[in-house]
Amino acid sequence: MDNRLGPHLNSLRREWNGSGATPDPRVAARYLCNGQAVPSPVLDALSREIASHLDLSSRDVLLDAGCGSGVHFRNLAPLVARAIGVDLSLPMLSHLSTAASIVNADIGRLPFREETFDKALCFGVLQYALDESHAETLVAELLRVTRPGGRVYLGGVVNAETAGEWEKQQRANRHATGRSWLGYPLRVFRKRSPSHRRTLLLAPEFFSRFLGGCRGLILRPMGYPELQYHLRFDILLTKEGKGTAIQ
Repeated sequence: MDNRLGPHLNSLRREWNGSGATPDPRVAARYLCNGQAVPSPVLDALSREIASHLDLSSRDVLLDAGCGSGVHFRNLAPLVARAIGVDLSLPMLSHLSTAASIVNADIGRLPFREETFDKALCFGVLQYALDESHAETLVAELLRVTRPGGRVYLGGVVNAETAGEWEKQQRANRHATGRSWLGYPLRVFRKRSPSHRRTLLLAPEFFSRFLGGCRGLILRPMGYPELQYHLRFDILLTKEGKGTAIQ
């Protein structure tokens, strides 16, 4: 394991443990717009969009990797035969009912056998990876535990192709508000992340390395002004024997 990865994961765990102490699961998960919690109907609509892309059915076994306070887990679990939520932070998992199937674990080392799940969701996680190598490990682990023909939804991914525009937007926000914004410029975090860690920017080409056994599709979320984070795109990978180019 990279000598930097242990301290990085410990830093993430401390940060999200603090967020997990917040009573409102939306605020704990940092679904915020201008300092206010995004309305639940908006998040419910986003969950429905995710369910549609994953093509969830009542026969599916679903993994929510990095489920946090369970904002999407609550909406998706009733749609499938079984749902398991995994997160690094116990305080974040405490927002979920004790009856829920939850596991406190590192997504990079999931405690599941190969091809355990029909579908997998990993929303708002990859941007916290240490570097591209770490992000690659996380995606590969999700694919490992997904069955052939299954889908993996990677949400909240930041587009690095326009990093200059990203930095310009951040500077404009800092000038306008006097705040130091982290991650998505439309989102205000109650607690800043450690100054030594920056949000990881991933270009679409990053996901091409998985296309030997997957089909990939770029998703550009629409219709949620409160969640239209600057430069955001999501990725849907379908695990197959033969890959095609990302569309």
